[in-house]
Amino acid sequence: ILAQEFQQIKWEWRIIKIGESYFGHKKLLNGDFASGSGKIGWDAPPKEVLYMVKNICERGHFLSMSADIFETTDNKFLVNELQSIFGSYDDSQMYINDKPGRYIFKNNDFIFEEGSYNTHGSYLLRVKHFVDILSQEKKVDL
Repeated sequence: ILAQEFQQIKWEWRIIKIGESYFGHKKLLNGDFASGSGKIGWDAPPKEVLYMVKNICERGHFLSMSADIFETTDNKFLVNELQSIFGSYDDSQMYINDKPGRYIFKNNDFIFEEGSYNTHGSYLLRVKHFVDILSQEKKVDL
């Protein structure tokens, strides 16, 4: 059995990292819980949450990860769960001002790039990331 302390939350942030791409959206509440609510908020994730996920992934050497982060009613961010195998149901997984896109980490900041990067359930992006990994390894071997 796995138990966790109940936290009063405003919502839960779903942050997805695939390679150098970051996406985020809110999972809105249905009653006291956001997980499984099916309600989405397309707001820009706080940079603090993006940095939190970036640091978790760097420490754990995770190249592709989905993280669910609670935003509590007293404005704290708490990790709810990490998933290395996750689905992607929308062609963007993130909309900022109604524009689909992603964040990339460049010059020590998260920069928004407009576009649909999660087509076909994120598999094209995952394959591209895998090819990039193989290309990096080949360069090292030479």
